[in-house]
Amino acid sequence: MYFKKKKVPVSLTRELPGFVLNRLQYAILGETWRLISSGAVSAADLDVVMKHGLGMRYAFIGPMETIHLNAEGTQVRRERKKNVALDQVLRGGCY
Repeated sequence: MYFKKKKVPVSLTRELPGFVLNRLQYAILGETWRLISSGAVSAADLDVVMKHGLGMRYAFIGPMETIHLNAEGTQVRRERKKNVALDQVLRGGCY
């Protein structure tokens, strides 16, 4: 039934409140509001970024697959270059 509706089940290793998809969407929406409210980007431009950048990428490949395909690796680059912006975003804050 799920596959007929193009839904694919996933297994959780522990119980969480909410659906995984919704939790990811809330994380994106949270950063969206932070970027817009800080004046870093307009709502229209942020929609362009999502529609023509991130959204298209994630329609074909997930975030963990993206990291895996990164030639050098996000963690290695983060450690070597001390990327302040990336550190803050990964901690859930805006820079």
